[in-house]
Amino acid sequence: MLLSDMKEHDSATGNRAESLLDVPALRADTPGSEKVVHFNNAGCGLLAKPVLAAMLDHLNLEAEIGGYEAAAARSDQVAGFYREIAALINARPRNIAFAASATHAYSTALSSIRFEPGDVVLTTRNDSSPTRSRSCRCGSGSASRSCTHRTPGKAVSTSRPWRP
Repeated sequence: MLLSDMKEHDSATGNRAESLLDVPALRADTPGSEKVVHFNNAGCGLLAKPVLAAMLDHLNLEAEIGGYEAAAARSDQVAGFYREIAALINARPRNIAFAASATHAYSTALSSIRFEPGDVVLTTRNDSSPTRSRSCRCGSGSASRSCTHRTPGKAVSTSRPWRP
């Protein structure tokens, strides 16, 4: 899929009759898809060949010169990631955050909001328990929290020591 297509369409199919995704090419580029039907993409999807190659290349560089030195050597590429993602969604690179997981990203984003006692965080049934339990810290830097998480059909109130 081309980045230009992504900027013009909201989904994988857009307004076209044909798919924007070349599924056979994506499968060919993902060796694990020949062996398994893998539905845990939110947790950790199968690696595509270019991703695996980049990861192995960087690990080899770390083994040769050290982790911090490898990060410094690749800093222009990392900065390019932020610029490209920002351009894709019409944002500024400084507004782009990279996280190791969706749960980490969600928790980090919500931890930047100063919640007050009694605030409500609305979640869905699809939100995982860790996501709900980490989603807010009330007060100004206090060591405890007390927020209500509302999910359609149930409400869960949490009040326990905060452990970042």
